[in-house]
Amino acid sequence: MPTMYRSTDPGAPPMDGVPGSMINVLDGCLVHGYGALATGVLTSDNNNVANGDTVTIGSITYTFKTAITGAAYDVLIGANADGSLLNLLQAINFSGSLGTTYSNATTGHPEVSAATVVTAHSFVVTAKRPGTLGNSVGTTKAATSLSWGSPTLTGGSVSKASLGWTKDYTALARGIYRAPAASGGSRCYLEVIDNTPDVSNGAIVARVLGMETVTALGSGITPSSGSGLFANLVNETWLKSASQVAFPQRIWVLFGDDRTFYLFVQAGTVTSAYHMYAFGDHRSLVAGDVTKGFIWGHNTFATPATWSSGELGGAQSPSTMIGHYLQRNWSGVISNTLFGKAGDMGFRGIGSSSPAQFVGSLTIPHAPDGGLYLSPVYIFEGAAGAYTQRGVIRGLYHLLHPLTSFNDGDTFAGAGDLAGRNFMIMKFLNLSGGANGMIAVETTPWAA
Repeated sequence: MPTMYRSTDPGAPPMDGVPGSMINVLDGCLVHGYGALATGVLTSDNNNVANGDTVTIGSITYTFKTAITGAAYDVLIGANADGSLLNLLQAINFSGSLGTTYSNATTGHPEVSAATVVTAHSFVVTAKRPGTLGNSVGTTKAATSLSWGSPTLTGGSVSKASLGWTKDYTALARGIYRAPAASGGSRCYLEVIDNTPDVSNGAIVARVLGMETVTALGSGITPSSGSGLFANLVNETWLKSASQVAFPQRIWVLFGDDRTFYLFVQAGTVTSAYHMYAFGDHRSLVAGDVTKGFIWGHNTFATPATWSSGELGGAQSPSTMIGHYLQRNWSGVISNTLFGKAGDMGFRGIGSSSPAQFVGSLTIPHAPDGGLYLSPVYIFEGAAGAYTQRGVIRGLYHLLHPLTSFNDGDTFAGAGDLAGRNFMIMKFLNLSGGANGMIAVETTPWAA
């Protein structure tokens, strides 16, 4: 049974443009589950901090300075105690005046966010790490005027179970995930590097990579080594946010099971439209296929304004569909194979100038029978004139009706051949960079 996770769930980890937020969301949905987020309170006695005083939260130590230097995590001492606290919380959130109230080399905190204001000479720090993971975030200080209520954040709990995946390799703001041991599954590894892999755009993107085996965790922003690599091996990315700050936090939805997941993120490039990313297994036409892993995203680092077709995008051929890779081709020999996808494009619309988009032109309800029509999303490999259908995307369907017939989040029950199956509409960015595509996600079990 697929499970739906969303940013509006109580205690869901936030998605933002700060290092680690993609990792936190995947940790919560795939591995650890989530519930209440752990919190802590930093309080001042209303005497200002001194030069060289420090506050440590998890992996990051902030140093108060009368004049900030080029060192990362320097925080300017304010005109009074509350002013210093305000500069610190802005450094945590990567908000305010970078290079003025905290040093240019600072990045947003990967494990926590801070309140946006100082209240009663204090502010709240909230874990980004999901559930009980937040309880391990340490909180210490070397400043006589400051105090924490506890040596760690507290109150993190789990009320929503994960999909049961594992995180086999981990480092700060990065990790390597694997689906649970399912009979006949590819069980490929997904590496996510979320520690500012793009020197131009910072942490608004996470770098992703699929592997059959892993031999060693990479260092810094370098991908890990292994075999059977698939994706654009340098720049396969998933966009998180149009800005490098903790606020606004982005709306996200993840659907997944023990083999495959789909992640939708409203990154802020277009209002109320999702980017979509995916990893796991497709449903292969090859009998006994255990090399049916796939990944899709964007195949280059790019400024947010240029992101449009690199995720779910439109139905395109393998030669033009960017960011879409199979673990191996249909024969199981060639790795890192590009794939394209299509629904029933015969109903896209006669005379349409954009035949590649996932929408349709059938009347709704369909005039002769009052029906609503769906098509599987087929994936194929090869070159023009010699395509091979490899399989179908598990749990996703092309709606053969106009985009305006549905609202994002609409649900409906299947009938006829789809009786007993339920679906939800998700609207996403497509080829022209607008909210002009949609997909139906099945919320009942996906065929393996």
